Amino acid sequence: MRKIKNIVIIFFFGVLTSCGQNKKASIEIKKLPNNFLNSAGNISANTKGIIHLDAEYSVKNNKTGNADIYLIHKKGGDWWIEQAKKNFPKSIVSRNRYAKQIIAQDSKALNDYNKWAFFIDKKYLETKSESAEGGEFTSHYPKKNSEITVVLFEQKAGDTEWVAIDSVTYNTDSNGNEVETRDKKGSYYLSSEWEINFIEEKIKESNK
Repeated sequence: MRKIKNIVIIFFFGVLTSCGQNKKASIEIKKLPNNFLNSAGNISANTKGIIHLDAEYSVKNNKTGNADIYLIHKKGGDWWIEQAKKNFPKSIVSRNRYAKQIIAQDSKALNDYNKWAFFIDKKYLETKSESAEGGEFTSHYPKKNSEITVVLFEQKAGDTEWVAIDSVTYNTDSNGNEVETRDKKGSYYLSSEWEINFIEEKIKESNK
């Protein structure tokens, strides 16, 4: 289940050109703050050199919504994995330690990374109380029995602005789970598959 600083909210309308399977191309877009990455946590990296973070609504002064965020170095995922091993040669999880080191550094280091955020506006979220060993806490999930829009934002290496490049809209059932959506060709897909396939393609491109 996807969980996703005080800013001025700007709304504008536009038609996005689809780079994936897209149910609805004309959508309402909220402009992300340039420092949106500061609202993210739970840093990890996989063996392909993809850094992943998530931004959760109401956590770390995030007042916009939920997002899955991915970073790939402009020199490629394979190159990045080698740098992780060089920086932490004795660690079996060098990639995670290196990812956390990178995120903790100043913005100059992050300028070398292409970034993508799969964003769900707060208006599509509802709260849910949960319990853990540390006590009770509140999480935010897509609303039940609702139509949810995920907007894909991109911040290219060296840029400061997040630009909306695509979107997908899906429905949720009475449990808040995504209902499979049929595309124009009659195939079913999930927004999570759209997200995974997009990032997988970007990591391939980065290594060319």
